[in-house]
Amino acid sequence: MGTRVLGILNALAKANVVVLSGIGTKDEWRFEVRGESQEAIADFREYCQKNDIPIAITAVHAMLPIQGEGYELTEMQREALVLAYQRGYFNTPREASLEEIADELDITQQSLSSRLRRGHRRLIGATLSSSL
Repeated sequence: MGTRVLGILNALAKANVVVLSGIGTKDEWRFEVRGESQEAIADFREYCQKNDIPIAITAVHAMLPIQGEGYELTEMQREALVLAYQRGYFNTPREASLEEIADELDITQQSLSSRLRRGHRRLIGATLSSSL
């Protein structure tokens, strides 16, 4: 393995950064990364600069809990959102109606609509609001 590749691997390990995608050329490395904090990303970039490793960070993503943990969804909101997603409710065109999903959950359309709205609000608040 070349010294540049080892340098990149050391930089990733030291900064606790996860690579979502990466492409290396003879001139530079291009990364889409996820880090626990902006500081982790900055540490990665600084390490590369100090070690003459040319990089370009093309996208940065916050480290988020997996499968809804920490999103503050109720179990009923999570169930409604997941089922609506699985049935194609959010697709264009829709592959399932509010009525069909509500029937499957044995609740009214109004209850389902309300659960989906509250679930969306919580997901957006937990994932996007800090970047707005």
